[in-house]
Amino acid sequence: MRSSSYIALMVRIVPLAPTGWPSAIAPPLGLVFSTGNPSAVLQAADLADNELLAEIRLPILDNTWHLGFTEFARRAGDFALAMALTAIKLDDGKIVEARIGIGAIEDRPIRIAAAEQVLIGEVPSPELFTAVAELAGTSVDPTSDLHASAEYRRDLTRAMTCRALNQAFEPRSAA
Repeated sequence: MRSSSYIALMVRIVPLAPTGWPSAIAPPLGLVFSTGNPSAVLQAADLADNELLAEIRLPILDNTWHLGFTEFARRAGDFALAMALTAIKLDDGKIVEARIGIGAIEDRPIRIAAAEQVLIGEVPSPELFTAVAELAGTSVDPTSDLHASAEYRRDLTRAMTCRALNQAFEPRSAA
């Protein structure tokens, strides 16, 4: 049985141009591992014992993508009890790609694939976002602890998903 431990020191995050990457379930990430020799882009499965993560390459999203992020904590600065990130791509006014990520609800961050699929082909609207948020709430298996019950986290999933979706379509500022 082979065991490996990975340490990443001074990791660079490098945005990639949006051209050339296929439309898949998730945008591709180029993970660059280094052995001290010139770095090469490898698959994580190809990582050898003497290699470490040196760089993460992220695609740059163009203006057809609409992003929303929201989180809930009891007090400013506290760890979030729930968070949601949405990335929605429009083409001709309709949703052609959708990603909904939820954090602090289950034991690890998750995507809500069922809710993402409901968005595909639809025109963005508050009513659609409310329905998708309801589906997200029923799609999670929340943890329960001294900070929040599972049912409270389920309700937070609904609220954070709806807020993130609506936020993604708020008027953009010229930055």
